[in-house]
Amino acid sequence: MGSVIRGPKDPLPALEKCGVYKLVCPECPAIYIVETGRSFERRFSEHQVAYVSRLKSRNSAFAEHLIESGHTFDLGKCKPLHVETAYRK
Repeated sequence: MGSVIRGPKDPLPALEKCGVYKLVCPECPAIYIVETGRSFERRFSEHQVAYVSRLKSRNSAFAEHLIESGHTFDLGKCKPLHVETAYRK
């Protein structure tokens, strides 16, 4: 009876999980591979904010690259490579 009432949990979308992700510069061959304990969605947003605000930030070497080279930010080039289910392990 308990399995009928509770049912399976809805899985989290991949962007709400943490793990390893890749950032690709849309205008040159630069690639950044990074690991995070935050959600991919939040971390991609932090890179975008660092780029838009044009502040040199120690939090995003990728944003610094884009700012210094005059390249643009493309959120579509941010991709999770590996989703970690137990990050603290």
